[in-house]
Amino acid sequence: MKKNNALSLAAIIVLLLTSLFTNISYAENSSISMELDKTKVNVGDIIIATIKIDNINNFCGYQINIKYDPSVLQAINPLTGKPITSSGEMPVVDGTLLNGDYGTMPIAANDVSKGILNFGNTYLYTDDYKASGKPEKTGTIGKIGFKALKPGNTSIKFENTSAMPDAKDGTNLYDWNTYMITDYDVIQPDMITITESLPDDAYIALELDKTEVKVGDIVVATVRANNLTNLAGIQINMKYDPEVLQAVDPITGNAFGARTGLVGAELIANTKYSPQKIIENKIDSGIINYACTYLSLPLYRESGESEDTGIIGKVGFKVLEAKETTVKLENAGSMPNSVDGTYAFDWYGNLMKGYKVIQPSKITVISEPDPTPTATPTATPTATPTATPTATPTATPTATPTATPTATPTITPSPTPTLQTPVITQGRISIILDKTEAKVGIL
Repeated sequence: MKKNNALSLAAIIVLLLTSLFTNISYAENSSISMELDKTKVNVGDIIIATIKIDNINNFCGYQINIKYDPSVLQAINPLTGKPITSSGEMPVVDGTLLNGDYGTMPIAANDVSKGILNFGNTYLYTDDYKASGKPEKTGTIGKIGFKALKPGNTSIKFENTSAMPDAKDGTNLYDWNTYMITDYDVIQPDMITITESLPDDAYIALELDKTEVKVGDIVVATVRANNLTNLAGIQINMKYDPEVLQAVDPITGNAFGARTGLVGAELIANTKYSPQKIIENKIDSGIINYACTYLSLPLYRESGESEDTGIIGKVGFKVLEAKETTVKLENAGSMPNSVDGTYAFDWYGNLMKGYKVIQPSKITVISEPDPTPTATPTATPTATPTATPTATPTATPTATPTATPTATPTITPSPTPTLQTPVITQGRISIILDKTEAKVGIL
C-alpha cells in the first residue's frame, strides 16, 4: 500500500513544484510568514529567518521562492555557518512540520549567485497521513541563515517567479488531498539595516579648552568625532547651567539664540553633498540641540570618501558667576535611544551604535576677575635747579676777615626712581670766629 502511494506521490511532487494542483480556500487568519530574529545588524552578523505556517488546515506540502541581494547577504546553514552553494541543497533546517513517518520529498532549485532560494517539500504517503487523524496545522517549515556582508538597507522576501505561475507572493501551500490552498496571508519580514562595525576607538567627545577660569572668561567647547566610519549625520544635545554660563559664539562673542548653531565644523560641511542644519536651542533652560546631515547621501556614498574623524562644531561659554559647573552631552526626551545625548548616522542613513561618548571635566571658577585698573597719567618730573644759598653777611667793622670755610661735602644725588621727583641732598656754608671774647678795638 505504501509502495503504491509512494509511486503516485512521486508524480504528485513534480506537479507540486509546477503548481498544478486544485485550489482550495480555508479559514481566515491562516498565513505563511518569514520572521527575522533581528533587522538591525552589523557587518558579519548572522540573521536567522524562520518560515512559519499558521492555521493551515491539513497542511501537507509547500513550495517557496525567496529573493535576497547576494551582494549584501550570504545564505548559510544556520546550524553550521557554512554557505549554501549547491542548487540542490535544501536551505531550511530544524523545522517542526513535515517530520512524521509519512515519507518526504525535499526538492531545491537554488541560484545563490542571483540571490534565489527555491525549494519545497511534501509528504509522500498521504493516505497514511490522513488516516492518522492528526493533521499538521501550525508550526515551522524551517530556518535559514543570512550573513551580512556589507552596510546598507536590504530585504529578504517571498517573491513570485515564472517557475511558479500560480504562486501567491512566491508561495504555494497544499493540503493532504493535494489541493492548492489559496485563502491565506503572506507576511513579509521587515527591512534589514546593516551598519559597518565601528572600530574600538570610535567616539564622540566634548572637549573644553580650559576648566579653571575666572568670571568673564570664555570657555570653548569642541564636539569632536573619531573613527565614526562613513559619518553622514550627527545630532547632539548639550546641557549647561544658564545662571553660571552664557552660550556665545567663540569667535565673535555674540550670545547664542534659539537658532544659533555650532561653528568651525570640519565634518558634514562639504557643500557638494548638501549639508542641512536643524537647530532647536532652549537658551533659558541651558540646552544646545544641534543637528547636521548630508541630504545627498547617494552622491556621498558614490564618492567613496568617508568622513569619520574631525570637528563637528564649537560653542563658547562665558563665565557669569564664581561657581563650579559642568557642560555635558545629555539624553533628552526629544532624542529617544540616543547615546548620551548623541545620534550618529552613516551614509546609508542608518543609526550608528557601538561608539563611546567622552564627557569633559567640571569647570572651576578659581577667583573673581582682577579689577580693571584706572588709567593713571604718567608723572612728568619738572627739572628742579640746585638750591644755591645767597651769602648774607652780618654787619662787620671795617676790617673784614677772610672767611675760611671748612670742607664742604660733595653733593651726591640719590638715585632717581622712575616717575618720581628727584631728591636733592642739601649742603651748608659755615662761618668760624677765631675768638668769641674780645675788647673794644681789638680784632
